[in-house]
Amino acid sequence: MEAYEKKIIPQEFEVGELVLKENHHKLQVEKQDKGKFNTNWIGPYIIKMKYLKCVYILVIVDGKVDKFSTNANYLKPFYV
Repeated sequence: MEAYEKKIIPQEFEVGELVLKENHHKLQVEKQDKGKFNTNWIGPYIIKMKYLKCVYILVIVDGKVDKFSTNANYLKPFYV
């Protein structure tokens, strides 16, 4: 287990950064949204608040606050 943890690079983001969130809802109700052609990342989101080291509250770019907090493992930086 220690060898595995050496390879993990913790990601930390700052408030105001743009990020993409991993799409957990890959199985959609409609047929056209199912399967391997569904998007893996959704966003961009803006980081609104940071809890502890790796828990974030996100805001969609149009201003809506995301319902759930998100772990940094499910985020990646968004480059414009």
